[in-house]
Amino acid sequence: MTSHDPAPRKRSLLAATLLCSASLALPGCGGSSSQSPSAGQVSGSTSGITTPTVGSGSSAIVKSRPCGLVSAKRAKAIVGETLVSKTEAPLGPTCIFKFRGRLATVTLVVERGLIQGSIQHMHSPKLVNVAGLPAYCGKLGTTILDVALRQGGVLSVTAPCPIAQAFAAQALAVL
Repeated sequence: MTSHDPAPRKRSLLAATLLCSASLALPGCGGSSSQSPSAGQVSGSTSGITTPTVGSGSSAIVKSRPCGLVSAKRAKAIVGETLVSKTEAPLGPTCIFKFRGRLATVTLVVERGLIQGSIQHMHSPKLVNVAGLPAYCGKLGTTILDVALRQGGVLSVTAPCPIAQAFAAQALAVL
């Protein structure tokens, strides 16, 4: 008999997101190949969706401090709530924005890997455009937006899609 109690799932949302993020950063987990096509190039289909391929070599990813990509002032303006804290967690590294109000947390991370790794596991991924780049927004325990970066890698933002798109657009302006 299967339990449908949502409490364990809620407690593990952040852990699931971080584990998914970590799996994309590990060699072999993101489906990388010896070739590194440019962003926007179609590599195949996953569950009926077309996925762009980006390079995943160490020189392809932009090394950044994720908390430097979106200012506290801009984060507050995007969410419309009081920002309580902005913290960089070591895994990823990941920037964690904590708000007072209905939207408690937004996370932002730039990772190595291919966008297909997370899209395959998303529930109902939706193709969107963020600053001219293909992005997918869907559920991985929580709502997440993944953007394939031109220089290689993936920008991931956990938040409702419109908020995640605004955070991603701001981060892409800095990258």
